[in-house]
Amino acid sequence: MNPKEPPLLNAARGEVPVQIGNVHMGIAVSFAGLARLSRASGADTMQGLYARLLGFDAWTVSAAIKVFSVDGDGEEAARERADAAIAALTAADEPAWRTAIEAALAAHLTEGEIRRAEAYDLVVEVEEALDAVTPGKPGR
Repeated sequence: MNPKEPPLLNAARGEVPVQIGNVHMGIAVSFAGLARLSRASGADTMQGLYARLLGFDAWTVSAAIKVFSVDGDGEEAARERADAAIAALTAADEPAWRTAIEAALAAHLTEGEIRRAEAYDLVVEVEEALDAVTPGKPGR
């Protein structure tokens, strides 16, 4: 895994490329990830969480990089890229972050629309999200 080279991503799964400093990585928004990030950041509502993500709140963006990172080479590669991206993160990365997180959120919402049209069990996803939450700590 070389963070200076773009990762393998699957756009059909809503995986979006972003460059933070000299680190190339991918992000994908999931309901479980939003739940974990919401709890970790202390956001009371999704609207508040979106405002922090789009407003480039430093702690929330750093945590989101960890929570939403994806890589075609697997979870370990995604974690390595996320750690490198957080170390490289500066205010200069705001435009690239905003573009990527907007695209990832839009892909997540589109996926939600598709799932509603299918027989989809939201309860299972909520239970998985709650099982993954460690109060006060972002993580994978």
